[in-house]
Amino acid sequence: HISLSTWFRDYVYIPLGGSRKGKYRTYLNLFIVFVVSGLWHGAAMTFLIWGAIHGFIIVVEKATLKTRKLVLSKVGIVNGNFASGLLFSFVTFVIVCFAWIFFRANSYTDAKLLVAGILKNNYIILFTEDLYKLGLGRNELIILILAILGLVVFEILNKSNKLGTLLSKQPIGFRWAAYIIIIMTIVIYGVYGDKDTSQFIYFQF
Repeated sequence: HISLSTWFRDYVYIPLGGSRKGKYRTYLNLFIVFVVSGLWHGAAMTFLIWGAIHGFIIVVEKATLKTRKLVLSKVGIVNGNFASGLLFSFVTFVIVCFAWIFFRANSYTDAKLLVAGILKNNYIILFTEDLYKLGLGRNELIILILAILGLVVFEILNKSNKLGTLLSKQPIGFRWAAYIIIIMTIVIYGVYGDKDTSQFIYFQF
C-alpha cells in the first residue's frame, strides 16, 4: 500500500493539481484520488462507494479541522490527550468498519441490505441471549473477546517494552517456543470457521 499510495500521489493527485490550486480544488483532488483507489480494488459500484466514503471523510476532516479543534477544546478534548485519542480512534474505527461493508459485499444490493439491517436492528439483543442468534455462538464470542484483549495487551506492551527486542534477549528455547506458538495460532485461527468466509479477500481480483 505504500507503493500504491505513492503511485496515486505521483500520477493522479499531483497531475490534478495537488494542493497548488486552492483549498476547494485540493478537496476535489483528494476525493478523486480515493474514488480512483476504490476502482483500483475492483470495477464495481461497491468499491467505488468504498473509495468515495474515504474520500468524503478525508475532505470533511480537513475542511472542519479548525472548527473541530475549537469545539473540542471547549470540552477539554485537545490533540495529544487520552480523551482525544479515544474519541478519534473510536470515530475512525466506526467509519472504516462501515466502509468495509461496501468493500466486502458481493454486490451493491447486498451492501444496502446489510446497512438497512444495521439501522433496523434492536441493539438490546446485544445484552440478551438473542446475541447468539446473530451468527456467532458463545465459544466464538469468547474467542473473539480474548483475541481483541490479546491485541490490546500486545499493543500496550509493545509500545512500552518493544516485544521484539525483549524476545530476542530471551534463551533460545523460550524464543523458539514463542515462535511456534505464534505460528500455530496463525495457522489454526487463519482457517477457523467456514471455508468460504475464511478465504483471502484479494483472491477474487
